[in-house]
Amino acid sequence: MAENKKSFIAYCDWGEIFDLLTDEEAGKVVKHLFAYVNDRNPIFDDNDRFLKIIFEPIRLQLKRDLAKYETICAKNRENINKRWKKEKQTNTVVYGRKNRNTKNTDNDNDIDIIKEKIHKKEMEFQKTIEPFIEKYGEETCQNFFQYWTEPNKSKTKLRYEMEKTWDISRRLANWARNEKSFNKNGKTEITTRKYEQLG
Repeated sequence: MAENKKSFIAYCDWGEIFDLLTDEEAGKVVKHLFAYVNDRNPIFDDNDRFLKIIFEPIRLQLKRDLAKYETICAKNRENINKRWKKEKQTNTVVYGRKNRNTKNTDNDNDIDIIKEKIHKKEMEFQKTIEPFIEKYGEETCQNFFQYWTEPNKSKTKLRYEMEKTWDISRRLANWARNEKSFNKNGKTEITTRKYEQLG
């Protein structure tokens, strides 16, 4: 199995194979199957040659499925990297927000300086989220970003900076878990009240 892969596909037509086996033989094959998908490198005994032959088509199907899974994961990683590189190169969007012009001008006033500081903090916060995009998905990370980068009234601090403790990996794990439970009812939008609970 691939690293962090927690499941595999079992096919209905395998049932026909198991129907040909005794309960004892079927039990051995099932135990062998779970040892195999958990990378324990099981080996049938010499006197279980028949079971080894029975398991071979199952093993080959699992190999094909794993290759397909790894191809999809690689493609997803590539797409995510392309998207993030493109956003960094164009420097136009930060999680759906229009990027502010970062060029210094001679007539900077206090408001522009404050906006620039907030924008810099947003960019830094975005970078801390990037490593988790593949794990939690872009939409979840974007919702997390939008909520935790809300500035205070004086526009000097972002919401996450006002927390007594902060661990990005724990916060995101909790956020993803809660967001998933909120979306079980089929609703895709999260209200502000739910955001408060997610945080």
